[in-house]
Amino acid sequence: MKDATVIIDKGFASMSNIEPLEKEGLKYVIPLPRNSSFIDYEKVKSGDKRMFEGYFQFEGRYIWHYTSTVNEKKRVTVFIDEELRNREEKDYLNRIESNAVNYTLEKFLDKRHAFGTIAVIENTGKSPREIYLLYKTRGQVETMIDTLKNIVDADRTYM
Repeated sequence: MKDATVIIDKGFASMSNIEPLEKEGLKYVIPLPRNSSFIDYEKVKSGDKRMFEGYFQFEGRYIWHYTSTVNEKKRVTVFIDEELRNREEKDYLNRIESNAVNYTLEKFLDKRHAFGTIAVIENTGKSPREIYLLYKTRGQVETMIDTLKNIVDADRTYM
């Protein structure tokens, strides 16, 4: 296979998982947990879109982005979707209103800057728009695999 990119689940975002990929010369896109030390939220916190590198349109929404370099091979790109941010804020505030455990206004204010963000670490050399599209295709692949499992009854164990 030529020019393949591995898209890995957020749960595998660690240097111990990234290093073998690089050792094998594989290109990858890995979403990062929002509390990852690789993510620099200062541009998001500033609220000044002039600090971002640009935007693109995806499914009728505008996605803003900026990139930081981890080293000569790895980049972290942060995407901001304002519509997603609004939904996440609303969801969090609804949980506060319903007295859900561990949801407070103080935690909301601490986390607010990360709402609506998706950050990925990657080594593809592709544009932010191309990276975002690659990341979004993972859902389609997962749906196809689930459909196949259902068709062949592979989701059942036989003992």
